[in-house]
Amino acid sequence: MNKLLIFLCLLLVSVDVKADSNRIEISEDGHQAFVIDDNNSEPNSTFTTDVVPYNLTPDWSCALRMQVGGLDTGDLDGDADIDLTVGCYQSESYPPYPDCRNFILFNEGNHLQAMPAWWTEDSSSTTEVRVADLNNDGFPDIFSANGGFAMSPSTIYYYDESESINPHAGWYSDDNCWSTGAAVWDFDNDGDMDVATSNQGVYPDSDRPVYVFINDDGEMPTAPSWSSADEALSGGVAWGDYNDDGWYDLAVSKWVNWYSCVYRNNEGSLGQAAVWLADNDDMQKGVGWSDINGDYFPEPAFGGNSMPTQLYGNNEGVLSSSPIWESNDTFNGCQDLAWADVDGDGDEDLATVHFSNGHLRIYLNVDGQLETSPSWQYDSPASGTALTFGDINGDEAIDLIMGVSGADCINVFYNLGQSSVKDDSSLPKQTSLRGNYPNPFNAETRISFHLDKPSNTRIEIFDLQGKLVNILADNYYNAGHYSVTWAGTDDDGNSVATGMYFYRLETDSESITRRMVLLK
Repeated sequence: MNKLLIFLCLLLVSVDVKADSNRIEISEDGHQAFVIDDNNSEPNSTFTTDVVPYNLTPDWSCALRMQVGGLDTGDLDGDADIDLTVGCYQSESYPPYPDCRNFILFNEGNHLQAMPAWWTEDSSSTTEVRVADLNNDGFPDIFSANGGFAMSPSTIYYYDESESINPHAGWYSDDNCWSTGAAVWDFDNDGDMDVATSNQGVYPDSDRPVYVFINDDGEMPTAPSWSSADEALSGGVAWGDYNDDGWYDLAVSKWVNWYSCVYRNNEGSLGQAAVWLADNDDMQKGVGWSDINGDYFPEPAFGGNSMPTQLYGNNEGVLSSSPIWESNDTFNGCQDLAWADVDGDGDEDLATVHFSNGHLRIYLNVDGQLETSPSWQYDSPASGTALTFGDINGDEAIDLIMGVSGADCINVFYNLGQSSVKDDSSLPKQTSLRGNYPNPFNAETRISFHLDKPSNTRIEIFDLQGKLVNILADNYYNAGHYSVTWAGTDDDGNSVATGMYFYRLETDSESITRRMVLLK
């Protein structure tokens, strides 16, 4: 019996566990079921190192009992702090979850509100949410990737004239699929944000293409504008410019019997056939890009479900045929992954969350190499479903946010500040300009740079026409690691328009430019 048939049989099994001490949690894509004994559900967080600046238990939790499918951060009410959008899914979990509406937890200065003040009016099974200005009006909207066994269409909730997000969807997809993930990026560089979705169907018609909805000056088509040539069960999408040509390519994680892959962007035309394939067809869920070694060529990571999470190398635009890194943990069941510079050393670290055992893990990037064993861990009593990062308490340090299926459905770990132990105690080996985080962003973003020797240094922001927008740094710096923050304003403090911008590091001997996208 092949792996696909085993998987489909598992979906059809009815688990009848009704004892008071047990509950059944089913994942957002229907691929995993897990029985939880509530008599033995204390979190286990006995392990950490002194270089990851998070406490061992959550600093804040939302007490709601929901099944969280997706998380995203952004300033949704224009008050210059980070709010949290939460997408919720529907399943046959037991006891049942009667409510699967999406909601927003607004920031009340330095913490999220205890209970949501905003809910969607409709209920769909949501696997991912993304915050972006999708109609080019200068305000953030919410894309909700939907599906479930009803294969509900994906939706967009627009910011409207009431100066808030409308709880009624203003757009519905026409794609007949169960979307399992979404990624937003202006992949054709025309000034508006496009949306890619990973997808599956429902047995026996289980396979679907990957789709892209190509935005036309703020008008999002209801039918996909692009589809991959292959059909599969896919479990996540992420945009990244793997060959540093200025055009973002699309990475996709795929489930059993299909190969995770990358579709190349040829100057705004996305190839329908994959240009690169992973070296295995095991179960992978979650995908993300990061330039871990600072050479401007990002590496793709794929979450492992029946296997370790894997990172593939990138040698100046040539992706490796086999992984250069694999996680070494006691269990492999990744449901989501995300990159962020959690320890403030200028390079991005990897976080993963596992469904069946609620394991939340961080693997530090130490001088361009990920640690193989977890550098920090939290073992939730609930099933882990989603994660993201954002500065919730406004201290300019990146906080960690975890979503689960169960009570206390959102958990926030506040960043305690830059780690007490540097990844690299020596001075930088070369001058470099790191990728900004977050990117895209809609409130503020941090730009890190390293100087290998003392120099006059400028950090400048330019728009697509090459006009100087802002100067973030203009001074003499000693050799070392530095960062500056841009809040999306010009030199006079006025907010600038949504779109792509360039940031440039100028020293006495170097000039380095990178790209970022501002969303509102």
